[in-house]
Amino acid sequence: MNPVLESTREIALGGRSVKINQTAVLEWAERFGKKHRTKPKWEAKKHFFDKKNPERSLSYLVMLDTLNFCFWSPRGGRWEFSYRGKSYSGYYALALALKVFFLKHKKANLQTFAEMKFADFERIFQGGRRLMLMPQRYRAARGVAQEIIKLGGILSLIDSAKGKFSNLVPQIARLPSFADEASYHAEKIYFWKRAQILAGDIAGAFAYRGPGKFLDPEYLTAFADYRVPQVLESLKILVYAPKLRRLLQKRTPIRAGSPMELEIRATTIWAVEYMRRELQKQGVIFQSYQIDWLLWQASQKINLNLPHHRTKTVFY
Repeated sequence: MNPVLESTREIALGGRSVKINQTAVLEWAERFGKKHRTKPKWEAKKHFFDKKNPERSLSYLVMLDTLNFCFWSPRGGRWEFSYRGKSYSGYYALALALKVFFLKHKKANLQTFAEMKFADFERIFQGGRRLMLMPQRYRAARGVAQEIIKLGGILSLIDSAKGKFSNLVPQIARLPSFADEASYHAEKIYFWKRAQILAGDIAGAFAYRGPGKFLDPEYLTAFADYRVPQVLESLKILVYAPKLRRLLQKRTPIRAGSPMELEIRATTIWAVEYMRRELQKQGVIFQSYQIDWLLWQASQKINLNLPHHRTKTVFY
């Protein structure tokens, strides 16, 4: 079993601030199973992909998920990036900013980021508002690029996984800034959000072929961020305690590693796992990460009444 699923189980079952509504899980699965059977696809238009150069495509994905965290702002509003006359925010802004960089710099790869100066790095993300935690992002990008190069390169790292997420994800989780782990009542908890999402992105971008072919898709869990629990709460699958709801309504930051934050993330992982299991009972086979993709994509298209939780962290 994935250490993420195993280590978060007790929090999901016994948390005080967040509960999983099993009745709502069942109702969702019944609705979904009847109407939706199409699995989500990789959103190619918003990402960079070089069919002739897998190493460059992988370099883009590594940098994308190294920097894929904390797009909200404590002062309100979100960082934005303009692409072809349209303004994007959050993750899509990041994906497009990096895409533009890789399109402009035909030889850009991990070595480029391993040697990059801070001013050049910051210039990639010019936008209407300043992107948070830029020094941390810069250190993460350089550190990850340098470490992967030491390991023989990204293609070598993927080859060493022998087509298994269960081999690749723990290796990614050992890279600088990817060790998304915490302690809950003296027990070590694994979330590995960005490590898992990078593995899933590699599979999706390469259409499950070549470097993207993996034999154990069931290994990946949901990616515990702040958007997916927001959608799950709107579906009444996650039930927040009154104190937590008040904090969210006031947009009060929740400390990273606090019991409340860990419970939000752990219940997100297990809620999606229960959703996957209920669908399977109906003969509808979706992996947990595919359900996560659907929920996250929904969060970008609908207005949700309760604000997402705000935690200042490099992990999501």
